[in-house]
Amino acid sequence: MSVIILIMLAKEAMTQVYPGTVEFDVVFPRNDTYAPVDLMPIIFAIQNPKAVEPLMPSIQWNIGRVGVSEDWLDTGLVDDLIWANFSTNPYFIVLSTDKLNFKEGYFAFHRTFFSHNCSIDSFGDFEQQGISGG
Repeated sequence: MSVIILIMLAKEAMTQVYPGTVEFDVVFPRNDTYAPVDLMPIIFAIQNPKAVEPLMPSIQWNIGRVGVSEDWLDTGLVDDLIWANFSTNPYFIVLSTDKLNFKEGYFAFHRTFFSHNCSIDSFGDFEQQGISGG
């Protein structure tokens, strides 16, 4: 039985070719006007997710009022992607926030995509690389 599992894992590992291109996208919200709702959806997509799997990806996001720095109405961290089943391409991450319900105004959505590598910093932690966008 364990031999079969090892063969399946080896086959799975051989299907991904490196180096590979991975694309992180914000599907929703986009630059548009939305009516206030109870739960505002937040949707990310990862294209070619198998290529990012070994890098332990995570996503941090913030929503705040435009022109008011560091006044985030809501923040979130998706750091459980190491357990994700990246069997679909693209892989969708669907979240929501209730902090915009019945609020009107101009808001900014900021996100940072993180990946880890095999380097260890002076504190004994894995180093983390990030790409931000607003």
